[in-house]
Amino acid sequence: MHPGFLVAFLLWLALLLPMRPPDAAPVPSPALQAAPIGALDTTLVDTVSAGEIVIRTLPTTLEGRSVIEYRPVRLPARGWWRDRSFFWRTPDTAEGNYRFEFRARMEDGSARTVMIRVYVATAD
Repeated sequence: MHPGFLVAFLLWLALLLPMRPPDAAPVPSPALQAAPIGALDTTLVDTVSAGEIVIRTLPTTLEGRSVIEYRPVRLPARGWWRDRSFFWRTPDTAEGNYRFEFRARMEDGSARTVMIRVYVATAD
């Protein structure tokens, strides 16, 4: 099986996940909006070749506490997020280090920052 087929299938599957109707969009919590950015709490690291797709599932728990929701702080062009899933189609000439951030609202009302660091290598 060609690796590109698997990636395409996973993306197709992710698009089939139930979507929230626009009128049911969550209202941001005051705790999420007011939480200071401060130091980063969690960092996830990936390495891919230029032109590949990054697929990352954000953690369901941080520090032993459940994450209620994620909100993007910094996302790339050609990237998107849904619930706990992050996808990014890297450009063919995107060699370098990239950083993306999310705010996680915890069950106790506090917020944490989750950073995704991606190193994009030259495609062979």
